[in-house]
Amino acid sequence: MQPFFTTEQFTGLDGKQVSLKDSLDGCERILRDEFKDIDESNLYMIGTIDEANAKADTKVKTKDNSKDNSASKPPSDAKDKYVA
Repeated sequence: MQPFFTTEQFTGLDGKQVSLKDSLDGCERILRDEFKDIDESNLYMIGTIDEANAKADTKVKTKDNSKDNSASKPPSDAKDKYVA
């Protein structure tokens, strides 16, 4: 789904204009299953279809960084955890 200029105030995302050629290219690529391994959320609120790949790459890098940061943290004690 493309972010629209008319919904900027509701979504907080800038609207994007995509040419008819790029829209049709994106639809064809989706129908050819080119993005079958990409999470559906990466296709939401993008302009051109190439933004889906960029969005997926960004999420992977973010996950990798969070794994690296969590590995350097010392484990917490069990007594610090709340048990219901």
